[in-house]
Amino acid sequence: MRRNRERLSRAERAHGARARARARRPRARGGAAGPAGARVRAARGQEARRRDGRREQGAGRLHGQAPSAARRATASSGCGGRLRGRALPPPRRTDPVIRRIRGELVGRADGVVEVLTADGVGYEVGVPLGLAGRLPPEGSEVELHTVLVVRDDAFELFGFETARDRELFQRLRVPSGVGPRLALAILGALRPERVVRAIRAKDHRTLQTVSGVGKKTAERIVIELTDKLDDLGDPGDDPVSGDGVAAAAVQALRGLGYPRSQSEQAVSRALQGLAQAGDDPDVGAEELVRRALQHV
Repeated sequence: MRRNRERLSRAERAHGARARARARRPRARGGAAGPAGARVRAARGQEARRRDGRREQGAGRLHGQAPSAARRATASSGCGGRLRGRALPPPRRTDPVIRRIRGELVGRADGVVEVLTADGVGYEVGVPLGLAGRLPPEGSEVELHTVLVVRDDAFELFGFETARDRELFQRLRVPSGVGPRLALAILGALRPERVVRAIRAKDHRTLQTVSGVGKKTAERIVIELTDKLDDLGDPGDDPVSGDGVAAAAVQALRGLGYPRSQSEQAVSRALQGLAQAGDDPDVGAEELVRRALQHV
C-alpha cells in the first residue's frame, strides 16, 4: 500500500485517496525484459536506423542455394525510374506491317474492296472513294499498296494505287485531329496531286471542300505539312486519272458550274456504279456525265 500511495499527489493524499492497482505489463516472450527505452540493434546485413532501401538480405543456405549478392544502387544509376532532367523514352511498340497485297478482287463496295490472296486469306481493304470503280472487274488480279493501322479495338487496312499515294496518306495523318478515316476522305475527294498542290500553295479553301475538314483543320494541315512534301516530287497538273472519257466528263461537269472536287467525285462514283452493275465500263463521255449527275 505504501508503494501505491507514492503514486498519488499531495492534494490527493490530503483527501485520503488511494491508488488503484494496475495491471502489470506482460514480459516479452523469448527472454527477459530489457531496460525501458532500449532498442533492438540490427544484425550485420540487416536494415538499420529506419532507412528505406535495398539491403543485402536474402534466403539462407537452408532454403536452397546461396543467394546472389544484392545489387547496390549508386548515385549514377538511380532507382531505375525517370531520368533527371529528361523525359521518359517513348514505349517500344512493334506493329505488324502489311505493305502490299496482291490477289483476286472478289468484292467491292463504297470505299471498300475485298482481295483474296493466293494463301486463301481474304482482306477487307479501305480505299479512297472512286478507286474501287477504277479497279478491273471482279475476278481479276489486283495489287494495292497498303497501310495497316493498329488501334486498341481494331486493325484497319487501307490500300492505294501507288506507293506515292500511300506515303501521302501517311503524311496527312501527322497533324493532330486528322485520323486515318479523314485522311482517306481527303484523298477520295481530291486527287493526290491536287492535295499536294493545295498544301504547298497554302490553299485552305480547297482542303475545306472535303467533308469533315474545317477551317482550323485545314490550317493545321497546311502549317505542319507545307515544307514536308518536297520528297514527293512535282505533282504536275493531272486532274483525274483514267482514260480520256473520265477527264472529259469532269470537264463537262465543271462547265455546268460544279466545283472540280465535286465533279471528280461524281465521275468516280459513276465509274464505281458501272463496275458494280457489271455494265460495260467503256461508255461515252455523254453517258458518263448522265450517270455522274445522279451523284452531285
